[in-house]
Amino acid sequence: GVNVIDAIAEEFDVCGFPHPQEFTELFLKTGRLLVLLDGLDEVPSDNLNAVITDIENLVDRYSDNRFIASCRIAAYNFGGFKRFKDVAMAAFEDKQIERFIKNWFNKPRDVEAETPRRCWEKLKSNEYAAAKELAQTPLLLTLLCVVYDEFQDFPKKRHALYGEALDVLLRKWAAEKRFQDDQIYQKFGADLELELLSEIAYTSFVDNQLFFDRQTLLDQIRDFQTDNENAPDLDPARILREIEVQQGILVERARNTYSFSHLTFQEYLTAKYIVDNQKVEQVIRGHIVDNRWREIFLLIAGLVPGRRGADVFLRLMERQAQAWLTTDKLKALVNWATFATEGSPGDAKPAAKRVAAIALAITRGRARAVVLVISRYRDHALSIALRIFRGIDLDIPLDFALDIVPNLELDMAQTIASEYQSIGIFKEEYINSLIKSLDALELEIPSDTSNKSIFDNLRKIISTLWETLNIDPDNLRLSEEEREDLANYFNTLDLIASCKESAVRVSPQVWEGIESRMVTVPADEH
Repeated sequence: GVNVIDAIAEEFDVCGFPHPQEFTELFLKTGRLLVLLDGLDEVPSDNLNAVITDIENLVDRYSDNRFIASCRIAAYNFGGFKRFKDVAMAAFEDKQIERFIKNWFNKPRDVEAETPRRCWEKLKSNEYAAAKELAQTPLLLTLLCVVYDEFQDFPKKRHALYGEALDVLLRKWAAEKRFQDDQIYQKFGADLELELLSEIAYTSFVDNQLFFDRQTLLDQIRDFQTDNENAPDLDPARILREIEVQQGILVERARNTYSFSHLTFQEYLTAKYIVDNQKVEQVIRGHIVDNRWREIFLLIAGLVPGRRGADVFLRLMERQAQAWLTTDKLKALVNWATFATEGSPGDAKPAAKRVAAIALAITRGRARAVVLVISRYRDHALSIALRIFRGIDLDIPLDFALDIVPNLELDMAQTIASEYQSIGIFKEEYINSLIKSLDALELEIPSDTSNKSIFDNLRKIISTLWETLNIDPDNLRLSEEEREDLANYFNTLDLIASCKESAVRVSPQVWEGIESRMVTVPADEH
């Protein structure tokens, strides 16, 4: 691991401060420093708890200083640091994106050619909506500017953005900085370098090693040369130095400790290696519900080659999703959603209706959110509903959540039932019966608001839901393993929907089939 105090001292040493270690200790003790700890999501998970403990100990010991620790929102699951306040950085808004672009293209030739204006006009057009979404993040906006400077255009998919940005780094910037008579540049070209970096990215990512020591890198470079007849026999140390100095893709974070300059580059190169080396099925089996691999899957979806590459990828993911329906209870719950929504009058897609039905069965607050999504976001309703479902906490036993937690008042139940009726999610006889039963229940529920009364009222409301919608409560009382499998099932479906959007080409027939089978039990397992 990296000692934070030593790392600070090393920075002062680089900047020419005398006696950097003593200087660091003095400034920490007197509360003179602002310590910025970036990239917590890049710490290997095996070391994360130890790193967090080290940071908290540092803060406790030198509490008069100011400390900021940061990581990507998607990776933040540390539960909060002691003495730290959680703050989410807002995404760039249009004015900030436009200002960033203007500042980036500030050379006289760009100002004269109106490059900032043309870049911004193109980015905010409907055709480049996906690229503009990426522009909300400073790093990705930087890559967009790099790519636009080279091609006067933007890629429409994220994998293409990363690929073109790396191509610019490896080729254009290299061409500007390299001496053409140098043997390394004549013999070890950009294509070989990309292959080498992909191999380094994949092997380290699989081992959850986001930092690697210098000797490991040198050994990998040497092995790469040995295993490749077309690779030149050059000094690995020199190759490493030129990769680090010229492109900045690999950087030395501390003495003899390296990493990719941005996790984004490592993720893209890992996905490229997986696709190039036919490891897609292996990754699906081993990592489809590992949140650390989510970005890898999205990139694979865009990188898989051929006319049917994405089709095959999505079908393999679908097969893995079905494998999470491991028990009769889980299959019964899904079968109930299929039967209860089949033939319902609403024009929402059947899969979206089934997601809403299960949301009502297991969590009422999320159920309403799913219903509203289905009513408002027609074409994207299913993917958004699955995203909402991905956030459901299934760690609380479902029977406890349904039977005891007093958070379902009658008027809320009536509102949800009315919304289900207006969107036509359930069979008409089911929903009509539910509304009548809830109206009748209103006359039975006393005005007494004691704890016992609230508890009894909740039971009456939930019993009414179960009976009128034909839900077997036994199928909702799941074991810890079943709850985990159900969460994995919906997380996988959400990932499939996201990968479909990231892919370049998906057959309409293939996607229609996958979508129609979402939240259903395969016919041969009924």
